[in-house]
Formats: sequence, structure tokens, C-alpha cells
Amino acid sequence: ALVKLPITMAQLHKLKQLDVGGNRLVELPEFIGDMRNLESLWALDNSIATLPNSIGELKALRELCVGNNKLHKLPECIGELHALEKLDAYNNMLAHLPHSVGHLHAVKQLDVRHNKLTQLPSSIGEMSALYHLGTLDASENALTHLPKSIGKLHSLHTLYVFNNKLTELPESFGELKTLHKLW
Repeated sequence: ALVKLPITMAQLHKLKQLDVGGNRLVELPEFIGDMRNLESLWALDNSIATLPNSIGELKALRELCVGNNKLHKLPECIGELHALEKLDAYNNMLAHLPHSVGHLHAVKQLDVRHNKLTQLPSSIGEMSALYHLGTLDASENALTHLPKSIGKLHSLHTLYVFNNKLTELPESFGELKTLHKLW
């Protein structure tokens, strides 16, 4: 199992897909940002505690899958990944999501289940811009409420919020006309 990625990987300028899942990585190196043609980065099932700020340089990235790691936070630069369509950060130790997550206008699928989230950022309503967020899984967290802005997600069809500490849903919930699955 890999414990470190060699710096020579930074020279793989044509690499589009990188899967380093199921290893013993504790970090993704800063040079990952030099791999500018990456479209898919899978680093599932490792022990990664932080993501490098250089990840914001991956402008072609469409999929970022970092589930089942030890992430305590996502870097603010995550919002610079304007091509990102899928963000899987499930089963980590995330206590909050950065405000910049609202800048991810191309994301269709956001999976942050099984973390330690107590709230979703109000900027989440901004994710409705281009391709529209269709699936949001925030189940198995410690959410006490959902932001009013969730009603702006007019293309949301699937929302998982079970196993949280929710006592009510915001009035804006009635604006989710395309919602067909709520758990």
C-alpha cells in the first residue's frame, strides 16, 4: 500500500484520471496542483487529514472523491474548482463546509454524509447556478437546521438528511418543486 506519492508524478501533465484509493496516504502532496489536466481524482479509503491548497489549481477536475479519510476541513480554495460535478467527502471528520462550496456551480452530486457537520453553509443555495445540484446527501451528521437558502436549489431531486438533529424544516422547503426523494 502506498504511503507517499513520488514527486516525479508532477511531470505527468497528460494524466486525466488518478485513483490512489485504498492505500495508507496521510496527505496529498502540494505538487498535485501541477497535474492541471486531471479530470478525476479518487483518493478514497486512506488516512488523509488535509487537502493541499494547490488542489484549487485543478481547473479541469470534474470528480473529487475523498471519502473515508480523516479530513477535518476542506480548504477554502475548493470553491475554485468550477468544473467540479461530483464531490464525495463522506465518512470524514468535517465539522463544517467552507463558504466557497457555494461557488461550485457545476456540482450535480454532493455527498458529505457521516461527518460531524452541525450546519450547512448558507452559500449552498448558490449551487443552483449552472448545472444544478441534483443530489445532496448530508445524512448521519449533527445538523440542527437547514439553511433557508436550500429552497434556491430548484433542481434538487434527492435529499438525504436522516440521522441528524433536525427538529424542523425551513419554510423555503416548499420551493423545492423537483424534490422526489426526501429521507
